[in-house]
Amino acid sequence: SKNKIVAAICASPIVLNEAGVLEGEFACYPSCEVGLNGNRVNKAVVVNKNVITSAGPATAILFGLELAKKLCGDEIYQKLYEGMLLPLTK
Repeated sequence: SKNKIVAAICASPIVLNEAGVLEGEFACYPSCEVGLNGNRVNKAVVVNKNVITSAGPATAILFGLELAKKLCGDEIYQKLYEGMLLPLTK
């Protein structure tokens, strides 16, 4: 189904591209975007409709939080964000 959530981190958007899922803006590890459809942007996480992509290992927590937001809603996201003490990292 086209409404299912699809997520990829680091070099994994290459697989999404091969499956015909990658289009528009996405995040991936720098240099992995060569030959991919869409436009790599320099962001930790990109949510593009039902496709969530993330740049790499250091962005994994933010990636997981965006998945939680998409699956469980803003309230759960906010509780996780605050519970993990992420506001202290700014």
